[in-house]
Amino acid sequence: MLYRNEVIQQDIRRLSMVEIGDGQEPSLFLPQLKHTLWTNEANLSMRLADSDYLAGVVSMQGDVVQWERGPRRCRFYRQQSLDEDGACEFEVILSAPPLTNVLEFTLRSRGLVAYHQPALTPQEILDGAERPDNVVGSYAFYHEARIGNSLNGKHYRAGKAFHLYRPEAVDALGRRAWCDLLVDLETQRATITIPPTFFAAAAYPITIDPTFGYTTAGGSSTGLGVNYARASLFTSPSDVDTVQSLVAYMGHPAGSSNLKGVIWLHGDLTIITNGVGGAVANTTGPAWRTSTYGTDPTLVASTDYLLGVVVSANDPTLYFDTGTTNQGHQDDTNSYTSPETFDVFHTDRKFSVYVNYTAAAAGGQPTMRRWGGMEYMVPGGPHLGRRWG
Repeated sequence: MLYRNEVIQQDIRRLSMVEIGDGQEPSLFLPQLKHTLWTNEANLSMRLADSDYLAGVVSMQGDVVQWERGPRRCRFYRQQSLDEDGACEFEVILSAPPLTNVLEFTLRSRGLVAYHQPALTPQEILDGAERPDNVVGSYAFYHEARIGNSLNGKHYRAGKAFHLYRPEAVDALGRRAWCDLLVDLETQRATITIPPTFFAAAAYPITIDPTFGYTTAGGSSTGLGVNYARASLFTSPSDVDTVQSLVAYMGHPAGSSNLKGVIWLHGDLTIITNGVGGAVANTTGPAWRTSTYGTDPTLVASTDYLLGVVVSANDPTLYFDTGTTNQGHQDDTNSYTSPETFDVFHTDRKFSVYVNYTAAAAGGQPTMRRWGGMEYMVPGGPHLGRRWG
């Protein structure tokens, strides 16, 4: 039996943990990854479906955990990636042709929603949006209700938990093909479908590589023009009081520009009192850019707001995931010098934008919250256990 897990998030207020195997089954190693976030406020487990887990053979190869039964082998390991906190591979290797080109997985989740990332439309591409190949057909996982960083509580950023990228199949001759990924949290099922033409001609073994990227930023980007405003609809937390800053994940590959963080009330699309943040330089590669407020604006708890930016020049990029219908709000005629009411048209974009705020007590005064970091353990019994990172 082998069981281990990994602490991957260095920010103690958003502590995440990855568990390989199932801690609820300490006497049996199962080919499963479990992801927990925000002290297990949200989680997801993904397990390769199999008819006889007891017959599986578990081994360690360096830092790789391997489970094997018959012609199917699973390999679990952490890898470096462009994602902020790295990534985990859940490889499935087929040493001989299976009966079907579909791999099945069982899912268990709590507190998360999964957003499918379809291919961009020709018009979106013409308008400057970009979606990498491994993001097309992938899924972005978000907290079902929370966004923002409480300065005296938990950190959620824009609410994103992680990204499950589109799998790719590679055969023994190095030939590659993108696979179709289907995730359904309601039916607690996921499938990976290998393209039939690749499946029929493949040289074995075949490796299929679902990758979980641990990132809080959107997987796609869009270019903006001077005076463009972009925002997403979010509901303020129930404990919100005053806002200290607005943070957006942006870059500027062609040069430099400035941005201002802006908060609009969704009800009438007007800027709230003190809702325009200070100018922030936006240069080169993507990063979280923070626009602070000279006088902290006050938000009303559990109220709909638009959180967004206005930019001073052409060609900056703002990152996003495809979210829910009409969540994204766009205005191409706003004013960077003096931002104004939103002249809105809608998209389904969930922009990577959030606020840092102070939580309020019932009496309206800020209250400090204390909560410890998550500990992890390797259960007793014959096992191999390591901490990654």
